[in-house]
Amino acid sequence: MKLIKLLFIFIFMVALGCAKKDESESVVQPDIEPPSAPSGLAAQESSGMIYLYWSKSPESDVVKYRLYRNNSSISNFPGKNLSGPQKISFKDQGYIEETGLSFADSDVITGSTYYYRVSAFDKNNNESNKSNQVVVNYKDHAAPAKPVGLTALTGTRKGEINLSWTANSESDFLAYNIYGANQGGGNFSFIAGQSANNYTVTGLIAGNNYFFRITALDNSNNESEYSSEVFCRARGDSVNPAAPSGLTALAGASKGQVNLSWTANTEADLAKYRVYQSASGTNYSVIEEITGQPPDTAYIVNGLTSSTYSYFKISAVDDSDNESDLSLRAGVTVP
Repeated sequence: MKLIKLLFIFIFMVALGCAKKDESESVVQPDIEPPSAPSGLAAQESSGMIYLYWSKSPESDVVKYRLYRNNSSISNFPGKNLSGPQKISFKDQGYIEETGLSFADSDVITGSTYYYRVSAFDKNNNESNKSNQVVVNYKDHAAPAKPVGLTALTGTRKGEINLSWTANSESDFLAYNIYGANQGGGNFSFIAGQSANNYTVTGLIAGNNYFFRITALDNSNNESEYSSEVFCRARGDSVNPAAPSGLTALAGASKGQVNLSWTANTEADLAKYRVYQSASGTNYSVIEEITGQPPDTAYIVNGLTSSTYSYFKISAVDDSDNESDLSLRAGVTVP
């Protein structure tokens, strides 16, 4: 009986010592401190979406971020949870949860305004204050179709080219931009903007070739790709220069050589002379075009057959490519 009593005392003393030991140990408090609010929230628009991104929270125990969206500016952004399978359908009011630092919101409507904020969560599910608010008034980013059917025709007046093309059919179409260049594939410059699908380019150098292409603009100032490139010669006048006069042909200093000279034409738009040659005096062929500002009034013909008689005529050509009658002929025996 005494033995049982002693055993009972021993067990009691051990239990009492354990209880005192537990009381002496510190109690671990749960983490209820939220992370700091994320910073740097920003948005960038693109075709069909709004791309949002923010800076990483400095706390090491942050495990996710909650991105809020609303269709009006309010302080607390209540919303409904759209995480999980519904994440790709980011409705007007709600939030999604991300482990990364960005999100592409593709559930957007042109002309709508969206308000965004983001918060951080730590591993104990403590939520931070919300970040700065970002406001996006989502605009149309879809460019119109590039114009088709562009044609260029010589105008009815000197220095003119008439352009026309098929009208675009977009409901938000605004205007066309017209571009021109002096050479194909060159540096195109803006000429004009207008809503009509035809345009007359004026003030061009008569007889020169010009190249054109156009784009379409919508109400959101989205510009289409360039149309196909076309070219045309600018309209010149229809008045021929006078036939050159005073043509002479003299034997040259070298074998097979003839020296030609004539009186200069006086037309302001004179561009060049054409030199014609014939062995018979009836069928003439062009052997040279003499250009310059102004073109020379002399030419040395080489490579002719010695001891043969050769005939020559000259014509004048203006910058609208109008050619004069042929001059009176001149002939000489080739040395």
